[in-house]
Amino acid sequence: MARTKPIGTRAWILWALTLSTLIAAPTLADDHNPKQRATTSRALALWGPSGAQDGSEVSRTVLDARLPREEPFPSRLLTLSDWLESPEFQISGSGTRLECEEQVPLAIGEVPEGKTELDHLTAQGISLLDDLEPASALEQFALAAQRLPCQQEFLSRESLALLPFYRGIAAYLLGDIDKAAGQFRQSAAINPAQPWNPAYPTEPQATFLSAVQEVIAAPKARVFGDLRGTPFVEFWLDGQQLDVNKAIERELLPGIHIIQALDSNSKWQSFVYRLDSGGKMLLFSKQGLERTILDGPDGPLAQVATALLRDRAGQNLLTDLFLIRLHPTEKRVIELRSFDPRSGTWDRLTAPSPQAQAEANDAQATATEKATEPAPALKKALSKQDKRRAELLREARYRSGAVASFKLFQLHRCPDEEDEAGRCANGNEARPQYMGGAVVMDIRMLKGLNLDIRLGMTTTDLDKGATLLPEIGIGAKYRFLTGTLQPYLGGGGEFFIGTVRESVYDTNNQVVVYPGLQGFGGLDIEFSDGFRITFEGGAGAVINPEDGRKTWPFGHFIFGIGRFL
Repeated sequence: MARTKPIGTRAWILWALTLSTLIAAPTLADDHNPKQRATTSRALALWGPSGAQDGSEVSRTVLDARLPREEPFPSRLLTLSDWLESPEFQISGSGTRLECEEQVPLAIGEVPEGKTELDHLTAQGISLLDDLEPASALEQFALAAQRLPCQQEFLSRESLALLPFYRGIAAYLLGDIDKAAGQFRQSAAINPAQPWNPAYPTEPQATFLSAVQEVIAAPKARVFGDLRGTPFVEFWLDGQQLDVNKAIERELLPGIHIIQALDSNSKWQSFVYRLDSGGKMLLFSKQGLERTILDGPDGPLAQVATALLRDRAGQNLLTDLFLIRLHPTEKRVIELRSFDPRSGTWDRLTAPSPQAQAEANDAQATATEKATEPAPALKKALSKQDKRRAELLREARYRSGAVASFKLFQLHRCPDEEDEAGRCANGNEARPQYMGGAVVMDIRMLKGLNLDIRLGMTTTDLDKGATLLPEIGIGAKYRFLTGTLQPYLGGGGEFFIGTVRESVYDTNNQVVVYPGLQGFGGLDIEFSDGFRITFEGGAGAVINPEDGRKTWPFGHFIFGIGRFL
């Protein structure tokens, strides 16, 4: 009898295997291809130095291991120098550059050998001054100052200080005291120890000494920089050499200053800048700027690095930055930091390098006993609450700004005693309510101290045709050292120039001028993008125009919206 094959049984087995494969396939795919993490364009990862080996790959690996899976990954990973778009050498800041006028004036003549063009022109001016020709001397000194940005030879500190010194004497002899004082201040800005020349009259000496003391007492300008890796061989500032092998931080007196650079072909370039009180100048090479940022809060220019990152991140609408410092020759990370542009806070995040992690994995796989240095513990990222707290308490940035505001104003304007109904003898209200608006401008003078300028207008008697009371105010305010919440106090003079009605029975408007003083205090709430909300209250008094010995009190309340510039 023939043997039958179990076809049915084998068919069922094949169907079962196929079905199990179809079910298991998605599961295995999930195990080997985990869900791709979310990314965000509001975060950016930066690595440097730019010449590091396999910088992008190493940085991405370490950053991916450090960030929690639920935290979005930066959508872009760039070299720091590319993001900064920095040239090989740059001068920036609040200074104003004075450009060279290429056309050479015929009045210069031939410069004797061994002398610079500046020394030659200054010597000609001094000779005219000694010949009692101050007008011609002043023209020669002005020509020398005009040619200052064009100089292609080294200029000593003495030469730079003598030009404005003698220019000031010439201006004084022509009767222009203000111009003379300005030139004396410029001379002191270069060399505050410049002595008076006894060969000249003593009359200008008092102006000279006063100008020197004035510029010395003025708030200093600051110079920051790092010129490592610069294409130039030497750098000089006002005839004094700068160290190109370390960070630069100096104070300068306000005035005109000259930076000179010597290239590898022994050619000089001159850069002339005017710096005001409290101004700032930045001198950076491409490598020096990159190093300053990578040094972060531990570097000598920590405040500069923080300010540069905040401004740059604000322009790009970024909320988080990650800076990865790599070893210049080895494929490993030296340091990993996060930076919050809104609060200006840094967070050091240590992480093992890919090389050390691979060695540890190999040691565990082969079960060999090898001493390994434990990887440093990862620092926990700041929570949202901690980030909000850091932003709230961040260091304030003291800048100029302006606020457009709604204003309520009340002025007591009774020339005599008021009655029980709160009216004056002429029937007017003793304390009329004014309503209007004001623009308040802050102009930064010192850290925390601002010049306060106010322009506004309020109105009252709206039911009777209205009277207007424009105002002009100038004073000063001090903003306290806080972050998001910035209380301030201030005071100044107020001038009200407008119209009033002498009595309720007279519809004619009378023009009045009320000078006075006021004090005020308030609170600015600053947001990360520079916008602010202002609440302010104040009080003061104006002089009674009918009796200069009496004063009328007034008070105001302001609510405004503005922006720091």
